[in-house]
Amino acid sequence: MSINQSAIFSVDGTSAHYFAADGAATRAQLFNILQRINGNDRMTYDDLLTLARTVFCLYTSGDDKFRITPDNMTEEEKAIAERYVTIAPLRILHFLFPNEITLGLDVRTHQGLVLFRTEVVPQFFHSVETLRGTALHVNYAQIGLERYLLERMIHECRTTEIVEYSDRILPSRLSRIRSY
Repeated sequence: MSINQSAIFSVDGTSAHYFAADGAATRAQLFNILQRINGNDRMTYDDLLTLARTVFCLYTSGDDKFRITPDNMTEEEKAIAERYVTIAPLRILHFLFPNEITLGLDVRTHQGLVLFRTEVVPQFFHSVETLRGTALHVNYAQIGLERYLLERMIHECRTTEIVEYSDRILPSRLSRIRSY
């Protein structure tokens, strides 16, 4: 399947699909998934995939006007962001990764999570008042989730694309991860 870079990835529990969207719809999808994560007691597999793919699409589409900045966030978006950074470490800590599902595990999913941590979350911290410790907890939780996802990708999927990607980003740790 050819993936349009401005498409949004979604999982309905049994199948993955992509649907075209403009920047505003993609941004709205991002805050909808964050609001869903905020309302649940843990981040689900579907939440993870949708979040990662939505961020990937939003930040690789080439249209910067829909990127998250403190200046362009609505009050509602700021409230969602504040709630997310307050509870994210707990939601991620209780993340449940179904053993039998590898649907959606690919390089773009991992890149979407990295973009979320490096591009979106810092904007959240600029737009809401939080303690420094909160920022560290959120970053550690996000990094742990990225690492876990990458390890699952390496062990479960083992496509050429994933192996080459992991060789580029984890050259010194790769032998340890592959030996599990």
